[in-house]
Amino acid sequence: QIEPPPCLSMQSTGAGMTEHPGQADVGDTTPTAQPKLLSSLSSLGSPVQGKVSLDGPMKGCSSGDVELENPGISTESGGKSPCATGAFACFVGILTMPCQLARFVSDLYVQFGGFVPIAALQYGVNQGLGGAVGGLALKYYFKDVLNLKKNPALMQNLTTAARIPWNIKPVMGMLSDAYPLFGFHQTSYMAITAAGGVLGYSCLGTLPLTAAATLPFNLLVNLSTATPDVMIDAFAAKLSKRAPERASDLQSLVWGSLPVGLAVSCALSGTLEQALGPQMLLLLVSMCPLAVFVPSVLRWLPEERVPKGQRRLDVSFLKKHGAVTALAA
Repeated sequence: QIEPPPCLSMQSTGAGMTEHPGQADVGDTTPTAQPKLLSSLSSLGSPVQGKVSLDGPMKGCSSGDVELENPGISTESGGKSPCATGAFACFVGILTMPCQLARFVSDLYVQFGGFVPIAALQYGVNQGLGGAVGGLALKYYFKDVLNLKKNPALMQNLTTAARIPWNIKPVMGMLSDAYPLFGFHQTSYMAITAAGGVLGYSCLGTLPLTAAATLPFNLLVNLSTATPDVMIDAFAAKLSKRAPERASDLQSLVWGSLPVGLAVSCALSGTLEQALGPQMLLLLVSMCPLAVFVPSVLRWLPEERVPKGQRRLDVSFLKKHGAVTALAA
């Protein structure tokens, strides 16, 4: 605690102060001490509220109220509550969220071009929405249409076997890096597998198939989701090397699109299955891989085409990464 000099009378609601290094000598009554004294008081971090009045025998001083300029000291008793300010800022942030998201996506599109929409379509529509809704439709297709509810072991075997494309993702990744299909390392693989997904969903939704006959088409369905997943991840890694400062933004785009599609599927899948039935719903879900097929054919992915003379299997690449190739195989 410090005692104010006789010339300093403090009219304040809180008079608690702590000593501050380098403060002015409060016993100094020379005219030059006034600025030092005010500066010292202003630098105090104590929650003093009110105003400082200077009057007394200090030579050269003029009486009057002097407001402390330290931001840590409130000079008014009617300030806003920090909680109210934080709540208001949160409310404004929620209202402006669509604008912030649009700006985020537009900035990425300016820098990375067609990768942005095709990545959002793959993870949001094909993998998020299509994978979840298609999985529910296949479950009821096996139970109701194929009448496998009494044979859950067979239904589980068919479902597990159809997931093989997800287990061979390293093979697809190594193959696409080593062999540019039709001159492209990613685009052609995405287009072909997405077309296979459209075919698989359409056949499951229209043809009268046996339980064993569903496996090839179900494999195509999973291949249409797993392969573009590998290609988009690989291309995102390339773009991250070119612009490392935006690497986290690319991952936010990719993995932020997936829960959006999953949320939409949770809201719609049950109602759609009840209204349309499993086969009609499978036919409807065939539009999801189409959302990847069309942009791939239109070459939205900013990938350079390999010249015809260089379109061959790069065996040296496989040998260079022999351990990874063997592990993938």
